[in-house]
Amino acid sequence: MCFLLSVSAKYEAARNEDGKLSNVKVSGPLSLGLHKKGSTYDILNTDDCKLVHKDMTDILTCVREFFREKGASYYRKLQHTGYLRHLMLRRGVTSGEILVHLVTTTQEEYDLEPLKDQLLALPLEGRIVGIMHILNDSLSDVVQSDETRILYGQDYFYETLLGLKFRISTFSFFQPNSLAAEVLYNIVRDYIQNTSGMEVFDLYSGTGTIAQLLAPVAKEVIGVEIVEDAVAAARENAKLNGLDNCNSLPVMS
Repeated sequence: MCFLLSVSAKYEAARNEDGKLSNVKVSGPLSLGLHKKGSTYDILNTDDCKLVHKDMTDILTCVREFFREKGASYYRKLQHTGYLRHLMLRRGVTSGEILVHLVTTTQEEYDLEPLKDQLLALPLEGRIVGIMHILNDSLSDVVQSDETRILYGQDYFYETLLGLKFRISTFSFFQPNSLAAEVLYNIVRDYIQNTSGMEVFDLYSGTGTIAQLLAPVAKEVIGVEIVEDAVAAARENAKLNGLDNCNSLPVMS
């Protein structure tokens, strides 16, 4: 889940040129959450979001309050100024392992060690295995890395799906709901039925989830993927699961 940093909208009474009172929009406190419906810029705090595990909202609150106290600026998309951009969280449903990614520009600098300590002290149900600081000075409003600094742990986590173990990195695609994915992939296997003696191609294969689920019942499975990190993760996952008939190939963009 990727959350955005901004300031909340606040309105104050002010007199216009005719001396009449009207509401004027001014900046409120720092917000961390999701876009307000119908708005490109307004961000709503999501302290009680029902779409994600409570661990994520606890982490979100911790990060927001830390930077509120510091008075850190948020990135203004039109002016291309400011520091805070995104908070990206990934949590394994079956493993409970969590990756925390703070995405900022290089326009300001803060000591993030206290934030790291606060995050690791949170009483979470799962476990934080990695905290990353991603530097992103691109003009586009996407999460990308000009440089990634590991503040704690590692830049990957593990998740189990239908008896197979998968290593998932920061930018590699993996179904966010593993329990629903198991139902989906069982339907895929039933639909394909007998693939013994056949070569199977998995296009847009990501970390190789479907490819590896089919490998035990196929002669060979080849995954095709454009994201290099995902290709590397897919190959690592095939080794992790002891699958020597499953390979992942990169596609040149």
